[in-house]
Order: sequence, then structure tokens, then C-alpha cells
Amino acid sequence: MHKPDENFMMVSHERNYYTAVLKMLDSQNEDGSWGENRREKLTLTAHAIQLLHSIGLTTKTSENLDKSINWIKANTPKGSEHWSTRLELGIILDQTKLLNVYDECTIYIADLKTKLKSNDIKDNDIYWDAIPLFIAAIDYEEKHSIKIMQDIPHGEIIKKIKNRYIFADEEENFITIQRKPNNTGLIALYLSKLSKNKSYLSYQSDAQKMYKWLLLTLESEDENKWHWSGSHGITSYVLIDLIKGNLDYKLLDESILKIVNYIAPDCNGYVEEDKIKTFNDPVHGKEMYVCMLVLRAMTEVFHKYSPKLNLIKGLENMI
Repeated sequence: MHKPDENFMMVSHERNYYTAVLKMLDSQNEDGSWGENRREKLTLTAHAIQLLHSIGLTTKTSENLDKSINWIKANTPKGSEHWSTRLELGIILDQTKLLNVYDECTIYIADLKTKLKSNDIKDNDIYWDAIPLFIAAIDYEEKHSIKIMQDIPHGEIIKKIKNRYIFADEEENFITIQRKPNNTGLIALYLSKLSKNKSYLSYQSDAQKMYKWLLLTLESEDENKWHWSGSHGITSYVLIDLIKGNLDYKLLDESILKIVNYIAPDCNGYVEEDKIKTFNDPVHGKEMYVCMLVLRAMTEVFHKYSPKLNLIKGLENMI
């Protein structure tokens, strides 16, 4: 792997990251959630859980995480709008018994198949509900060397997604999903992880074409700050997908500091609200939502480029 400049992550970025995490923790509601109304709480709490888990905190070491998991469990019953989010978190946290993942995933997949057959499934259901859950399942199966969701209709899902492909340049063979960086990044990660299975090996080529398009469509109004779509949230989402896809591209390594320069919180742990949201929902432009995505992305950057950095110790030193 091409190594970026040793000073790619400035000390101020690291300090501001810790400040923003502590600020976020202080804003947790007494009931364990984040946000003001139920819709906000579901979205923000799910992101907070993924952030705290990625930092390395557990229910035994973090009361914040323990309370937030209990809130999600109590507020996302089977069949509810954010049901797939609870299943995804249960797999990511490896708390399958607590969140009833085994039994309910079977029910979820059966329901999904019914919707696919009747063509009663929307693009948003696929992109932001089914795909994140499937990505988590692939990682879980690899980690435990077991099959927990053998009935996932990957082929049918991909067939539906392919109807939304747009080839930006046939000669270079780029692939995008609706010319949207966050949609493209998510599907690229899905295909990349799925292609580890010999049955889906051919999808690796499509994933690489999507990654290539993403890296070549970075934008900039400042030569030291690069982004996608002029959005902190979208840029963070795409960066997470690129890193989790284990992409070994020199261009990513060379661009990483400039991307971090764009998304990083300021010295007060503040991240600007987004005018261009990741999804057409008011909460997706708010400071707390954007901040959580930024912190999730920066956590992945630290893990990849500064693996010896102890994030938990860094937080403790700031308290």
C-alpha cells in the first residue's frame, strides 16, 4: 500500500476529533438516545452506536453505549420502519442474542423477497435498509465462518440495482449509481465484500469501476480541501465506504489529508450543517447528524492510517 505523508493527520485534527466526540457524548438524552423527536432519535442513535463501537467502546466500558443500545432495542420492534437498522446493529455489535438477529433476519428476508416479487420495494428500501444489513451480514459470516443468512436474494437485489447503473464513460468503463457519490460508494462496498464469495467474484470488477469513478470525481474550491458534492455528510459516507472496501489505491492515500481537511471538526468540535444532505430528510443536514458521520469517517481514517493510535486513551486524556 502506498503510504501517505507521515504527517498526513495533523495534531489539531486529532485533538478536534476528541473534542467533537466528547461534545457528542454530552448531548446524549437521559433515555440513551440522541435527538429531539422520535425520527431524529432513531437516526442519530444508530449512528452514535456505530461510532462508539468503532472507537472500541463496549457496553461494559461505556454507559453511553449501553444506554443507547437499550433504547434502540425498545424502540425498533419487528416490522417497524427502522427494524433493519436494529438487525444491522445487532450483527455489527455481535449481540445477536440481545437483538434477536437470527430469527428476525429470517423474517426480514422473507418479507423482502415478497416485496421483490411483487415489485413493491422502493430504491430507498434497497439502498438504505437492505444493503447496509447485507454488508454487515457478509462481515459477520466471514468473522465467524458460519452462514446466518443463506437466503439473502443477492442476485435479485443486484439485478434491480443494475437497472440504475449509469456508465459515465464507456471507454474508461466507469460505473455510477444515479451519478450520486453516496449511492455509488454504498453499492461499491456491497459488491466488493460480496465478491469475496467465489459465486460473486465477477462483481469485484464492477466495484473497482465504481471506486475509480469516485476517486476521479473529487471536487475542490480549495486545493487543500477535497470533497464530494459539497457535503460533509456525503463526503464522510463515501470515505467510510472506500476505506471499508479495503481499497488499495494510491490516489486515495494521496487524497486522504485533503479529504480530512474538508470534513474535520474545528477546535470547538463544531461541524457545519449541510445544505446538500445525504438524504431528503431535515435531520440529514443538521449539525449533530453531520458531526456523527464526520466522526465515523475520521475513526476509519485513524484505524487505517494510524493503527497504533489508542482512541479511547486519547479521549480519556481530554477529560
